Amino acid sequence: MDVVHYDLRLKVDPSKNIIGGSVIISFVLLEKTDDLEIDLLKKFNVSGTIVNGMSVAFKHEKNKILIENPELELFKTHSLEIKYSGKPPSAKNPPWDGGFTWKRSKDGQ
Repeated sequence: MDVVHYDLRLKVDPSKNIIGGSVIISFVLLEKTDDLEIDLLKKFNVSGTIVNGMSVAFKHEKNKILIENPELELFKTHSLEIKYSGKPPSAKNPPWDGGFTWKRSKDGQ
């Protein structure tokens, strides 16, 4: 799978330290595959996955989203939308490690 574009739509709720939204991944399938596998921490709740406009079944285990048996044409652009929400990990040493920082800046932002 060759990713062409990510479209991230995110709502941040700093009062609860949670995020929610969706990501639309545009990609080209370069070879036949038995499944699509996307990394996403298990602590996030996935409410749906949509491939090329159609809702599809998925598993969310071991920090991976797995969509089995996608029937996708090779060398064509496809889209995968993942809807999710939850509390992201906090960055212990920003910006050098992953995660969110919930502190306000000096100007109150």
